[in-house]
Amino acid sequence: MATANTTSSTNKQAAKETQWEPLAYSSNTPMPITIRPGAEIDDVSNLLSAKLVQLEAMLMATHGEAGKSFRCRNDVLQDNFMWSCMDVATDCRALFNALSVAMNEKGGAA
Repeated sequence: MATANTTSSTNKQAAKETQWEPLAYSSNTPMPITIRPGAEIDDVSNLLSAKLVQLEAMLMATHGEAGKSFRCRNDVLQDNFMWSCMDVATDCRALFNALSVAMNEKGGAA
């Protein structure tokens, strides 16, 4: 039984050591998402790319043939949907700003 207690104690300690903290950079854009401190530029870039794909997919429902159905929805549903799109766009702006800061710190161009 002592082995099980030791293993459990070790797992709890490892979990405490790997907890992420809030993003530690200042920006004019509020950031509803969290990036772990020391995240690599490629990780932030990949997250930005994923968010842009999500936004593109969401906005596909607002124009063309799909847009006709969207515009038939009630105003509250349309407003809530567009608010969700804005949240994703805000995430993208914050991620872009984080990339710009990181690239400038590394001497690259953003």
